[in-house]
Amino acid sequence: MKEIFTTLLMMVATGAIIGGVTNYLAIKMIFKPYRAIYIGKWRLPFTPGLIPKRRGEMAEQMGKLVINHLLTPEGIQKKLQNERFQTMLTQFAVVEVEKKLKTEKTLEHLLEQIDINEPAKMAEDKIGAFLEVKYENWMRTNQDVAMKEILPQKLVGKVEEQLPQLSNWIVQSAKNYFASEEGKESIQRMADDFVQKRSGMIKSMLQMFFRQCEIRGKTTT
Repeated sequence: MKEIFTTLLMMVATGAIIGGVTNYLAIKMIFKPYRAIYIGKWRLPFTPGLIPKRRGEMAEQMGKLVINHLLTPEGIQKKLQNERFQTMLTQFAVVEVEKKLKTEKTLEHLLEQIDINEPAKMAEDKIGAFLEVKYENWMRTNQDVAMKEILPQKLVGKVEEQLPQLSNWIVQSAKNYFASEEGKESIQRMADDFVQKRSGMIKSMLQMFFRQCEIRGKTTT
């Protein structure tokens, strides 16, 4: 009787040991190794493990599971429309904004923390590009339109009222400028440049003409 009991005990212990070792090896073979093991050109059987070998397929299936069953558009929309969630989101935003307002860091420093360097220059460039596009579009649309049709009627009326005075002012300013030494020198330079660009008999005649004008101007003054 004792021998039978001992035999049964040994069989149970042997079975337990074999089962434990088998389970250990099975678990190891499922999760490891992560890569195939080669001896020369011969690949060891059961390498890589079952899960590492099919990790691409499993990742794809997990992604489909999340997209099709967990993060569906209807579920996200329902969550966003939930009043409790909206309240929590609003409170979180208020707390975060208050933290930023209480800090001593400048706005430029806060923007640099989210990889927005030189925000002033960036804003200037963006605004400049935006205005340039708007200006080009406006000019392309209104290039054949008369100014009277673009400007407000009141502004057109005021401009027309001021035209006589503006014309007189321009004429008088031109007279004063050409009568001054600076104006005379400017005219002389333009005349000299004009003559230098000519050649032959025309150049000689022009030089003689301008020389006579210069002599008359000196004698009259």
